[in-house]
Amino acid sequence: MLEALTARDPANGEALAKLEELYRKTEQWTLLCDLLEMRAQRKGDPELARGLRMERASLLLDKLKDVESALVVAQGFASEDPAAAEALYLRALDSEPENAVALAALAELCSRKGEFERAAKFALEARTRPRTRWRRGACWPRRARWFSTISTTRMPGGIFSSGPWLPIQNR
Repeated sequence: MLEALTARDPANGEALAKLEELYRKTEQWTLLCDLLEMRAQRKGDPELARGLRMERASLLLDKLKDVESALVVAQGFASEDPAAAEALYLRALDSEPENAVALAALAELCSRKGEFERAAKFALEARTRPRTRWRRGACWPRRARWFSTISTTRMPGGIFSSGPWLPIQNR
C-alpha cells in the first residue's frame, strides 16, 4: 500500500518515511537502498542527498556485501566528502583486501589531497596485491590516468618525473 502511494506521489515525505521504516524493520536492504537513491535524486538539499548516498553505500557494503556497487556510489560523493569516501574505501578493503578498484580509488583520492607517497603506495598495491590477472587489470585505466597527470613531481625515494610515469608492470 505504501509503495503504491509513493508511486503515485513520489513527493509524499510521510509515505516515504514510513516505507523507509518498514524496510529497515523487515531488513529489506535492497529495497531500502533503492528508496534512498530515489530520495537522493529528488531536487532539494545536496547535503541530504550526499548523506543518503553515504548511507546507501554503507548498506551495500555492510548488509548486502556488494563491494563493487558500494564503491560506485562512493565515487559519487568522493569529491564533496573525501573523508567519508576514504573511510568507505578502507572498509571495502577490510572485506576484500585484494580489491583493485578500492585500492585505485584510494590512490586517486590521496593524489587529489596531495598525499603523493600514499597515493603511489595504493597504486602499486592495486597492481600487485590482486592474485588474478583480471583483478589486477581492473584498475589500470584509472591509475594510468592518475599517473599521466604527474609532471615534474617528486616521487617516493627521491625520483623525479617529467612526464607520464607508470610503474613497472608485473611479468
